[in-house]
Amino acid sequence: MLLLENGSLTPAVPEPETWAMLLAGLGLLGWRARRGNP
Repeated sequence: MLLLENGSLTPAVPEPETWAMLLAGLGLLGWRARRGNP
């Protein structure tokens, strides 16, 4: 994903908090799937 800023292309790098929330969410989904649904 690229952002157009001031006429130049710059790569969009998410904030560290975004990565943390993404990993936490994926981990929670994986844990839930591994546990199995009752």
